[in-house]
Amino acid sequence: MNLPQTQKKDRAIHILQVVGDPVGGIRKHVHSLIMGLDTSEFRQSYAYSDLASDAQFMQEIETLNSRLEGTIPLHVRKRPHPSDLTNLWILARYIKRAKVDVVHGHGAKGGLYARLLARLCDVKSIYTPHGGVVHAMFSKWEDWVYTGVERWLFDKTDYFIFESKYTAEAYQKKVNCIADWWMVNYNGIAEADLIDVAARSRALGYDLIPSNVLQIGVFGMLRRQKGQIYAIKAVGRLLAEGHKVILHLFGDGADKSELQKAVSQMALNDYVKFHGDVSDPEAHMFAMNVVLIPSLFESFGYVAIEAMALGKLVIATKVGGLVEIVNNDVGIQIEPRSEIEIANELIQCIKNPEKMNMLAMHGMRKWESHFTMSKMLQGVRIVYGEVVSSSRQALK
Repeated sequence: MNLPQTQKKDRAIHILQVVGDPVGGIRKHVHSLIMGLDTSEFRQSYAYSDLASDAQFMQEIETLNSRLEGTIPLHVRKRPHPSDLTNLWILARYIKRAKVDVVHGHGAKGGLYARLLARLCDVKSIYTPHGGVVHAMFSKWEDWVYTGVERWLFDKTDYFIFESKYTAEAYQKKVNCIADWWMVNYNGIAEADLIDVAARSRALGYDLIPSNVLQIGVFGMLRRQKGQIYAIKAVGRLLAEGHKVILHLFGDGADKSELQKAVSQMALNDYVKFHGDVSDPEAHMFAMNVVLIPSLFESFGYVAIEAMALGKLVIATKVGGLVEIVNNDVGIQIEPRSEIEIANELIQCIKNPEKMNMLAMHGMRKWESHFTMSKMLQGVRIVYGEVVSSSRQALK
């Protein structure tokens, strides 16, 4: 544990960000808050699970350290575990010693910690579900238990920040409670230097692939919920009809070996590339003609706005928060679990590149108007200020 710095900013609000699994969209969201919020207004500390810390996380944490009051690596497991009691004790001590004002929990386990710690330490709690609690990821028994815990914690939460309308509605429906203290604050990303991104992308060697080959990128953890198998099957259909395509899968995960086996069985090894976790996903994404999101559910869909910000066409399933980002005016919507529909839309991209480029430009404009980093940070900044102000007013 890195202890808080001795020099304090008297007027700055101290936020403790708590994350169970610092991976994927949750990691991007939290790290954006740490890097983006003004240090003259907010001091931040960071508690995370070192059980889920991959190479990319370790690389990013080095950069984050310069902006953090303290870091608290913990052994956090997805399911209930005796280590949760140890973690709560460690965090409670830190909150008291570092004079934390607000605990902001991300994801189900982070949210559990935040709200329990708020009551134990007499501080404020904010919870951002990030979708896990509303997805059908658990057994019926586990789902019943977790939903019961969320109901119990509901009125112990000072504020909810949801990353999409879908998550807000699904969460409140699931716990059968309606909050007065919540907001939808879309995730956002910073504007990229496209000249620099293009230069980094050229260095990756994608230009060695013939220009008449449609390059399709799928970015995300390799697991069933991300739907990569449907992209693979769609590419098999396209190749059988004589179209020239290559599917690039970026990311790693539990389903990697199963997906690789499927690719081999369909004799697609020359046309489906497994890149794993890459150090510069933005540069790889820039080299794609199409960014495909075949997810079975998404609470938001960071990949969509990342692609839109780069001027790339997005084809995405009509699920969860993706519906709020991608529609047929700014991209292409498809039904989930349908390799046939994926294949048909990719064929249209091959036949009508002008329409593909037009939709990509419309997508870029939507990112500029709805999903910028500044918009996201401003929303969080307002909530942090309101939550702490209400606490201080109560003491007067």
